[in-house]
Amino acid sequence: MFSTEDGKDIQRTQTFYGKTHKLWVHTVNMQEEILKVDVFKEVPKEAMNEVNHIIYTHESKQSYNEEKVGKDGLLEVSFTAKEEWKTPPKNFDYYIAQVSRQLKDPTDETKKIWKAEKIQVTINDTLPADLVRTEDMEKLGIKAHKQDGTLFTQAEMLELRKQFIFYQQGCLKVSQLTTPEVIDNDVVPVTVEMAEAKKQKTCYCNRGFTDAEMEDLIKTMIGGVNIWQGIKERCDITDKTIKSLTAEMNAMFSHYEINRCMQKISFLANLAGETGFFRQSKEERSSYLSSQSVYKGRGILQITGEKDNTGYYNNAGPYEKYGKDRFGDPNKFIGENKADLISSNLHYAVDVGGWVFETKKAGTWNNPWTGSDAQYNSLRIEKHNHFSKGLGKNLIELGLLIEEEEEKYFWLQAKMLNGYPKSHKLTDNPHSWSIRKDALTKLKTWFKYDKRVCDGEAVLMPELAEGSAPWFKVAWKEYEKYKGLREIDSPLKEKVHEYFKVSSTGAKKQNGGLWDHADPWCGAFLAWCFDQTEDFKRINTAYSAQAFGWKSDKWGNGENSQPFVGALIVFDFSHVALIAGETKDGSGYVYLGGNQGNGEKRTGYQKIILGSVPKNSKTILEITKPKKYIVSEEDKKLPKYDVKAENSKESSR
Repeated sequence: MFSTEDGKDIQRTQTFYGKTHKLWVHTVNMQEEILKVDVFKEVPKEAMNEVNHIIYTHESKQSYNEEKVGKDGLLEVSFTAKEEWKTPPKNFDYYIAQVSRQLKDPTDETKKIWKAEKIQVTINDTLPADLVRTEDMEKLGIKAHKQDGTLFTQAEMLELRKQFIFYQQGCLKVSQLTTPEVIDNDVVPVTVEMAEAKKQKTCYCNRGFTDAEMEDLIKTMIGGVNIWQGIKERCDITDKTIKSLTAEMNAMFSHYEINRCMQKISFLANLAGETGFFRQSKEERSSYLSSQSVYKGRGILQITGEKDNTGYYNNAGPYEKYGKDRFGDPNKFIGENKADLISSNLHYAVDVGGWVFETKKAGTWNNPWTGSDAQYNSLRIEKHNHFSKGLGKNLIELGLLIEEEEEKYFWLQAKMLNGYPKSHKLTDNPHSWSIRKDALTKLKTWFKYDKRVCDGEAVLMPELAEGSAPWFKVAWKEYEKYKGLREIDSPLKEKVHEYFKVSSTGAKKQNGGLWDHADPWCGAFLAWCFDQTEDFKRINTAYSAQAFGWKSDKWGNGENSQPFVGALIVFDFSHVALIAGETKDGSGYVYLGGNQGNGEKRTGYQKIILGSVPKNSKTILEITKPKKYIVSEEDKKLPKYDVKAENSKESSR
């Protein structure tokens, strides 16, 4: 990750040639190893050529050779984008970092070689091409063959680079503009996502989170980035940085093989119910005897001791087993002071969560219960039959069953996590069940969960035309991000207020109250989408919060238009949206908008969603566009949608 100039935070906005930034490399289990860091920039198009079917696309502008990782696992170097590296007439350049590890050559022990460990790009692995590097790791290229055997033209090389390599969050976006003042007003996130919306989807299986992803995930779940603040009591965690949390979560998931998206989603959803999603690392004092015990709940999933004859949880039990299993020392966490390490040390607090998920198992409920428990044998049989696929499985394995039968096995996972007494029925929900369920829904939305993608099926994004209007691409990303959420659900509820801030209403009403999801927000949603683009900011300042404010007679910068992907469609029932395509049979327009219910009229239930309307409907007042936007032939090609299927929460995850 590149830092801000003062080195206190991640660089989130465009920067300027000549400015110096720190480059942070955060490692896990690589203390004092020798690394090589290269900062790459695209090869200018004039210099691209094909040799032996390899097109070199990026070259290192700055190499940091044989840098030693600190004992804390961190490596830091300084980087300055030099003026002579500019490549006019572009407005900005992207710089990406690659980290390589020094290894012995297996064919020659006296020789050292480099192995690339991490680079800030994502590769489109659906193309028949490979990413290659020179031996010194200082050039990146694409190895590919044309079907007809001829060499790639310059235009084809540029297109291949565009289609094959995508920049990840955290890269450095450096403006070529000539005054720093322009940069200060150009607050664009340091990220380049897959702009072509028809690319194959990817998921979070078998990979770690980036720091930026973890930060965004935390924002989505708790509305901010202040972690480990406690709920009612102070949290004991000493390292409260997202950077360290990201590294520890990645290491924990990797060690315990919590690899699939749904395994991670269910783990995090239970975490929300146990400790408030990185808010607390211990059981806060309450009327429960466990909270008043020596071995109370600690860590992100609350490892807890066993009851003694007083009813308190003062027998070490799991604490002793965790110390022995993970560190070969059963006494490592024995005694209250040592036990507190699990709630104060970030590594232990996170790692123990994975251990709990691995060691807690569902019952088999095979053998009849005897004695005073015999009265519950009918419940035992009921559990045995109901959870037949999950018998004896640990919580990680149950995460796989959640992919097939979500409600049933997520319920069992949560129940086993916080206790499933023999007397409990299938109707006795786990503690904080509603919190866990809500968290599961939010996490599936954030992950864009789609089991087909996790299974490796080639699932394509909706085929938007290449010339799609930039504001429409913004709107579609919001649709994907909040799909399935009602306006009363966080984080969409909070986001609606952000939409109003850039609209004609501003943030506050005349009476001092705030514009929010309880107010009609279809126009504000579009105003926000336009405001995220470079060329159409504040395109409608006078009436943008009003649906009818986007009609040509109200919108000074707008005009009537023919239908195209991104055109505004204004309805007589005071609603405005964007044309996304047409229905399967071609008889209707499919439109994307905020504050839509598709027949659902209740306040609080509106969403960002697709709708459809017959093309000859009298409810359509106008179709409009910004005057300065030139409609391309590609824009006019309306993709076909099955609205019901596309709006399904499962259709894009």
